[in-house]
Amino acid sequence: HAVMPTAGALKQRSASMRPGARPPAAAATTDFYSFVVPRGDADLLDAAACPFRRLLDVAPFACTGDPARCPLWLEIRSEAGKITAQEPCLGSFMFSTILAHGTLCDALSHHLAEKLGDAAMPAMQWLGLISSILVGHDQDWTIRTSIREDLLAIRTRDAACQNLADAFLHYKGFLGLEAHRVAHRLWSVGRRSMARMLQARISTIFGMDIHPAAVIGKGVMFDHAQGVVIGETAVIGDNCSFLHNVTLGGTGKESGDRHPKLGNDVSVGAGVSILGNIVVGSGAKIGAGSVVLREVPPGATMVGIPARQVVHKVQSDADMSTDDSSSSSRLTPLE
Repeated sequence: HAVMPTAGALKQRSASMRPGARPPAAAATTDFYSFVVPRGDADLLDAAACPFRRLLDVAPFACTGDPARCPLWLEIRSEAGKITAQEPCLGSFMFSTILAHGTLCDALSHHLAEKLGDAAMPAMQWLGLISSILVGHDQDWTIRTSIREDLLAIRTRDAACQNLADAFLHYKGFLGLEAHRVAHRLWSVGRRSMARMLQARISTIFGMDIHPAAVIGKGVMFDHAQGVVIGETAVIGDNCSFLHNVTLGGTGKESGDRHPKLGNDVSVGAGVSILGNIVVGSGAKIGAGSVVLREVPPGATMVGIPARQVVHKVQSDADMSTDDSSSSSRLTPLE
């Protein structure tokens, strides 16, 4: 996208070039920002003046009324301006991906389309498809809410995430998840060939193979996301977190409803496989490398192959007097 000055900026520049003209009054931002930031948003480039900075500690980012004034979106715009000030060579990229767009869903539609486009199906075709679901006449408000919750989940749970703009632009777990939400919508309304096409592109570009029929709640984080495989009848609740190389699959001996069902607030470590039509209770934690083959109670911690529940066993004074260990407690697997 070319960076085009506004008509007002051109008039001001033309007047300043006339012989004897007085220099223009100092602007709140540089000439570059006066071109790329819509009037009224220039104050967002100043971190100290940004009234939404403190809202990172508030959940959820409510977006009521005008989506262009959504606090989450305004925060992302502010961060994009600061990044451009620090790295001017990224100015064109920040403009085309964030600053040129009025709303979060509009920007995400363009960003996903650019990522997914190829010779077989160019970006403009993807843009028409994705925009119709996120911002057009077929828009799904559930998806729009989930997008904000997913971004907030990354910002609050991932210690490596320093700002929302980075998560929006570069985190393939977020981008792959939102593309899946579009594929799931297509699958739900009967456009299954297109949903399959989108699933294939998500797998190729983002390294996540999620069946379009899989149901995923809001506030979900896929950290790193590489190697994630989620089967057709899997269900994931709200506010769950996943690391890389996670499989929610079948045992290979079943048909029909054959994949795991995860409750809310479930944490799944790297390299975990959860197999079969089993329920993982809300608040459960699955340790890295575990293979889960049976039901998991709510709040339980599971580790090992096959995974077993771990409890916090407190030793008695008599046990401690004969134990060389200085620890007052142990983790004991339940058979």
